[in-house]
Amino acid sequence: MNHLQHNPETGMVLDPHSGLRFKVNPSGALIMKSWQARGDIQELLRELEEMCGMTHSEAERSYLTFTRQCRAAGLRPPAVPALGTPSGIRSDPRNSSAA
Repeated sequence: MNHLQHNPETGMVLDPHSGLRFKVNPSGALIMKSWQARGDIQELLRELEEMCGMTHSEAERSYLTFTRQCRAAGLRPPAVPALGTPSGIRSDPRNSSAA
């Protein structure tokens, strides 16, 4: 994911390896930035809550949905960690990928 080029003004993302172009919303941009920095998932969820006005459950759903969408588009985001929170969202083994 470090090879992706993101324009924060437009939300456009380019994968120079595949030529794939797509647009991300503010939460998707935060998630990609965290992946590229190899950030902590719990810190990312707090940022989503604060910066995007989400509840913790919404932040988890946003993270998991964005990850699935990236995989469906042919991108290889990091493996989804188990999110041990009261909402009960857990890692889906189908969402893991080999690096």
